[in-house]
Amino acid sequence: MNRPFKCLVCGKRFRRKDTLKQHEKLHKNNGEKFNCPHCNKVYTRQDNLRTHYLQVHGTPEERLHTCIFCDEKLSRWKHLEQHIHGHTNERPFACQFCPKDFKASKHLHQHLKVHQK
Repeated sequence: MNRPFKCLVCGKRFRRKDTLKQHEKLHKNNGEKFNCPHCNKVYTRQDNLRTHYLQVHGTPEERLHTCIFCDEKLSRWKHLEQHIHGHTNERPFACQFCPKDFKASKHLHQHLKVHQK
């Protein structure tokens, strides 16, 4: 694939100039690099270093995401989001073919098979 647009900060390449411009906004630190103190990983964003540190080097307790409603701890952010939908009764994944909606995208994808028959 042709990716003519290159980020001057991290070297990542893009097919479209507007996508490159969006990506460059992520580099809020003017090219500063963030090094992991425990391994050789280097990041261009401090939040990415923090995520890496917690997931790879953090204690088991640090790796968990805590629900603000019931203090349940989940290992993945996505699972926490789905768990919180249970508390808020939010159903953000709507079927485009019928009025049903779902708390998790995987449930919507499973439901969509009904419409493909």
